[in-house]
Amino acid sequence: GAYLIGLLAYDPRYLEREKLLGDRMLAVIPISGFYFVVRVAPMPDRPRSVWGNDPKQWLAASPAQFVRKDAPRTILIYADGDEDWRRKDNEDFKAAVTKAGGRIESHQINGRSHMSILRRMPALDDETTALMLQLMRNVLAAH
Repeated sequence: GAYLIGLLAYDPRYLEREKLLGDRMLAVIPISGFYFVVRVAPMPDRPRSVWGNDPKQWLAASPAQFVRKDAPRTILIYADGDEDWRRKDNEDFKAAVTKAGGRIESHQINGRSHMSILRRMPALDDETTALMLQLMRNVLAAH
């Protein structure tokens, strides 16, 4: 899910194809996503049917290839227990967006992993849920 929202927010082709305007997105909050398909596609647990075998396709499918200043505000959330490559992907994506002049911030949730961060979100006292709700309130207040 986070990967797909990264594509929608950063690669304008997808919204343009549906005649939608990206400027209507106030912010995106991907959770434990990845943004550099060139790092993910060659992994043995990723089916080849998703991105194929051509590294050029991997680049074209990478949200990181489309970072730009006018992309929606991005709020990355990831877990300290995420795989090392996933945490690095989030940090590198943040650096790329920052370098392009985009609006991005990140939050690491402690004591969680890629799956547990999502499983615990429905709980009323969940840290990630509370953070997301506060971030959404901030985005709406600033708009």
